[in-house]
Amino acid sequence: MRTFHKNSIVMSVELLSRGGSGSDFDFGSIKLWVVDGYPVVQFIPAATEDHTKQNLTVDRMVSDGQLHDIQVTLNNSEVKLQVDGSTTHSRRYYAVLESRGTVILGYSLDQIDRQHGFVGCMQGIKIQGQRLDAIAVMESDDAVGLLLDGCQLVDHCSENNICEHGSVCLSDWDGIHCLCENNHYEGKACHFAKYAKNCEEYYRMGYRTSGIYLIDVDGVGPLNHAYVQCEMGGHLESGRSRRRAVQGGVTRLEHNFELNTTVRAPWLPDVQYLLNYRGMSRAHLAQLTRISSHCEQYLEYGCQNAPLQLSNRTWFKSTTGEIVDYIGSHISGSCSCPPDTACDGEHCYCDLNRDGYLYDKGYNRERKQLPIMEMTFIQTQRAGIAHMTLGPLRCWGSSAQSADRSVTFTQAGIFLQLRPWLTGDLRLNFKTHGINYLLLYQGAEKSGGQEKDVFYVIINSAYSIRVHFSRGTHLVSRDVQTPTRLSEGNWHSLVLEWDLYNLRISLDSTRIMMDLPDGFWSRESDEEEGQEESTSLYLGSLPYTLHTRDLGLDGIQGFTGCMYGLVYNGSPVDLPSLVGSSVSEITKGCMSYCWPNPCQNGGVCQENWVSYTCRCSNPWAHMGNNCEIDITKDAVTFSGLPGASLQFDLTYKQPKALSATVVIGFRTFQTEALLLYMHDHLSNFVQLELADAHTIIVTFNDERRIIREAVRTDDVLNDGEWKQVVAENYYNFTRLMVEGHSKVIEVRRGRLKTYTLNPFINSDQQTVFISRPAAPSIHAYVGGVKGGASTTSALVGCIRGVRVGNFVFTLQDAATSQVNETLVAPVCDKGCREMACHNNGICHEKWRDGQFQCDCDKSGFSGRRCEIEPSVLVEGSTVVRHTFQLPLTERFSSSERLSFRFKAQPRKPEAANKHVVLIYIASSKNKDFVMIKFLESGKIRLETNQGSTTFRMDVEGQFEDGQPHDFSYIREGSKMNVKVSRLDQFGNAVSILM
Repeated sequence: MRTFHKNSIVMSVELLSRGGSGSDFDFGSIKLWVVDGYPVVQFIPAATEDHTKQNLTVDRMVSDGQLHDIQVTLNNSEVKLQVDGSTTHSRRYYAVLESRGTVILGYSLDQIDRQHGFVGCMQGIKIQGQRLDAIAVMESDDAVGLLLDGCQLVDHCSENNICEHGSVCLSDWDGIHCLCENNHYEGKACHFAKYAKNCEEYYRMGYRTSGIYLIDVDGVGPLNHAYVQCEMGGHLESGRSRRRAVQGGVTRLEHNFELNTTVRAPWLPDVQYLLNYRGMSRAHLAQLTRISSHCEQYLEYGCQNAPLQLSNRTWFKSTTGEIVDYIGSHISGSCSCPPDTACDGEHCYCDLNRDGYLYDKGYNRERKQLPIMEMTFIQTQRAGIAHMTLGPLRCWGSSAQSADRSVTFTQAGIFLQLRPWLTGDLRLNFKTHGINYLLLYQGAEKSGGQEKDVFYVIINSAYSIRVHFSRGTHLVSRDVQTPTRLSEGNWHSLVLEWDLYNLRISLDSTRIMMDLPDGFWSRESDEEEGQEESTSLYLGSLPYTLHTRDLGLDGIQGFTGCMYGLVYNGSPVDLPSLVGSSVSEITKGCMSYCWPNPCQNGGVCQENWVSYTCRCSNPWAHMGNNCEIDITKDAVTFSGLPGASLQFDLTYKQPKALSATVVIGFRTFQTEALLLYMHDHLSNFVQLELADAHTIIVTFNDERRIIREAVRTDDVLNDGEWKQVVAENYYNFTRLMVEGHSKVIEVRRGRLKTYTLNPFINSDQQTVFISRPAAPSIHAYVGGVKGGASTTSALVGCIRGVRVGNFVFTLQDAATSQVNETLVAPVCDKGCREMACHNNGICHEKWRDGQFQCDCDKSGFSGRRCEIEPSVLVEGSTVVRHTFQLPLTERFSSSERLSFRFKAQPRKPEAANKHVVLIYIASSKNKDFVMIKFLESGKIRLETNQGSTTFRMDVEGQFEDGQPHDFSYIREGSKMNVKVSRLDQFGNAVSILM
């Protein structure tokens, strides 16, 4: 056997053990392993007997690539291992052992062992003394993945060990395979860290849940991963002159210094505290503060007659060993003293000669001097006491990718030209509202033919980007999907990382690992090296001189939106510094005109980066640049009485009213009603009406012919809720739209040029008959017409938001000017809201200022809101007696039903031990009765006699509480049910007892 692998399975065979009687048996196995380069036999006689398991080994290294002779023998329930003449034996098992199946070479059927398959060669194989014919084995179905090559084994790991980060190199037959340590890295060479560098990076990837995270502060560097606490979301960022709210991820690290530790006292010596931060070395901490844009740590020194004396008797040290002798002030020897007191002349409050308990506290925010690793306290001569608190280290932001250093591409086709991307990773953050945009492109500045070496990134859909590399004859292209939309104006993170073997693409939290063809990054010629020198990286778009045919960029536009945090070639790029006054289409900063949303009434803001556009939620009723005008707020109520309509003169206000778009909103319970009628002096007209519960009809004239067209909806139009009707001027035709349904009427409106007494050839379609004035004019009627000159009923209900073209009808002003709110009221508020009528009363809508009328006939109650119940007040010995006779069909029924409502006050002391009868119903002919009463405990009892036997049912509870209750008793044959329900103030059941 020859191998270079230090850990692999060589052989396995299953065993069968039999007891003395032959009836009992168990299963076991023999496995030959290479473990850390040495041969090991794992001998398991019986799987159920752990104490019988044995491991045999010989002190011979067998993973040295040399040929070794290995023999494993099972004889008389004893295993022998012999390696190059050295032998060892197992203890003999007490039962008979037999081979149970096939000997497996180089592999194991156990799931846990499969990753340790043997890589190497075997020759001279004998099983049970029989030599295996290698050629026959190769040609059989038993051989999987074997080569017959004379054992041409090469130690690829010793020749070219590419495995990084302590990963294990395995020499496969034709190359290298790396086992990444603890699965913390990935890629063929275990080059790529699986974890973000800090919590800020996790936040930019889309993680929003605070908690414990694994980070790798130096990425592909040598430092190990560590667990940290991430605080995700908004936090206050404090500077020396201002505080602002920022969004991001804060990395929080705890240490071993306890809160409020006593550091000065008469009994204490001089003390020095060495701090440890959980799972982080000094190198980890220095790297974390280096890559973060902001860090802070809270310090608090509380004292009573124990001076602080920074620099002289108190000082701290940072990770670099630098002395830190301030608290919150950044000035050596000083504390953070408020401007109004200035610590009363001292550097710190605790340096004042006072007996009271004082505090010096503040945040240290110099990143290079954080975190505090060491604290020294030299005792003073005073007999005072002092306590010290040190908060956790908190870091956020990115020193290389500051969100404050952003630029905005305000117009497609504008680009930034940079030096080419040659080394290291590439990182970029972007946000936009569009798709089919170019983010990055790299190619030669001038090209007489098709590009050989091209790299680009495009946003090719709302949820994906495409990363494309073509290098020589090699092509690597991949679409990367993300679960969040890329076109909603939120920041997104793009990271491209590579080594010689893999390209890793990260888009927010999505990661894709791609294998690169052999030699992908190698230069093929000096010509290619010269071409690289003339190559540029373009952000946002590319110049028209570049030849991009056949590159998959058809339909791709220049980017509009914001970018920041470009890092490549191992260095960050300050994008704002590249923006000059000559390129006005790229601006410094990222000002979102849609945040906060300027669009009112539910309008959606469309970001234009130098401006914005509001898309109104109801474009027919909302107007203005910010959708701030809502014509639906102008609503009136029509009574339907004679004269209940509004008239408007549009002669000069909207002279094209009869051919313009008409918008009107209404609500009613009628099945038919005239909504709007407009006409001119020549008999041209337009009319909108509700024809039935599902139909709106538009009527107008096309010269001498009357056109009546309808749109029918699935929804009910007369349910008292607001509906909107639009008769749009649609390319000189009319499109009638109602509740999502529409119909195009391909006939032009009007066009009568002269006045005639009977202008229409189909006058039977006419439903409004109004005399036309002689003078040129256009009049409009809303809710009906004057004098009742229509066969269609006037409206009983409300109308709002009437617009013809750009002219908006002022409905409430017109109603107020009539000085008769009985006909038309200048308001329309819904009166029949929830619980307007109590106790199942029926509400009739009157609108106006929220008026309604309750129908209480079927509820048994009275009052404006059916709130007054029919009842009788009884006290003590009061009895209400009622005699009734059952209908003949009910006298011999086996069912009974009784229900009533009661409200019982707590009983008086003299009746505490008595039963209180609520209702007693008795037959005048026999002993049948039904009685409901309160017992002494307050619970309710039903007693009933059904001819021969008295039955009792109790309902537990305390019902003499002054609250209303409903009682219900139902008997069907021998089955009885009693229910007591407690009611709220509106008569609704809130609890039920049975």
